[in-house]
Amino acid sequence: MVGQIAAVDLKAGMLLAVSALTSQTTPGPGQQVVVVAVKPSQVPARGLHPGDPIKVVPTNDEQNATANQADATIATIRPTRALPASGVPAVVSQVAGPNVDGFVVVDVLIEDRAAPLVAQYAAAGHVALTLIPRSR
Repeated sequence: MVGQIAAVDLKAGMLLAVSALTSQTTPGPGQQVVVVAVKPSQVPARGLHPGDPIKVVPTNDEQNATANQADATIATIRPTRALPASGVPAVVSQVAGPNVDGFVVVDVLIEDRAAPLVAQYAAAGHVALTLIPRSR
């Protein structure tokens, strides 16, 4: 275990499993970490865990955000181009929350080329997260 990095949040007194450790740091080459804050209803009911393969999928919340004007910042953020309707593949790095604002905050590992666009959609609150099958 010497020289290994925790791949999950470690709690005092928990048993340490080999799967909770990694030798790799994140983000790796060709990856970026994008922070996505979503409502609990926008993540799978079973929750998300580090290492889970997901897709970041665009939602159609733009009309609601503009109509409500609850957050002027969100209403003024406009992504520069469209996120694919099928979503962008990613891997969960860490999960926290719900926080005091009621959001689940998920750090996701995404390929360099897709990260800026996903970050724009996430900042505007226009994404949901879907769990996909693990590659074999």
